Amino acid sequence: MGKLQKWLTDFLEIKRSDSEILSIQYLRGIAACMVMFFHFNLTNQAEFVGVQNTIHEIGKRGYIGVEIFFCISGFVLLFALIKAKYEVKDFGNFFLRRVVRIE
Repeated sequence: MGKLQKWLTDFLEIKRSDSEILSIQYLRGIAACMVMFFHFNLTNQAEFVGVQNTIHEIGKRGYIGVEIFFCISGFVLLFALIKAKYEVKDFGNFFLRRVVRIE
């Protein structure tokens, strides 16, 4: 097994528990950095000149990190439901628990 193949296998492997997917954690970190870079660009627009203008153009698209967070949330929610073997009859209990958690 080559180093790249081992790294990719480790990257996609479920770690620590059956409910944590390491690649999702990486993606969450990337999305957080994108949003942070976006906000950094908003506050420092006047300082970007020349070559740094390219960096500014890339940073303007950091808002996509928020959309990535929404996709991750949807995946994690569905993953948790499948792992817990929820059925349609359990929706009321599930919805109540989510509302309490969010509030």
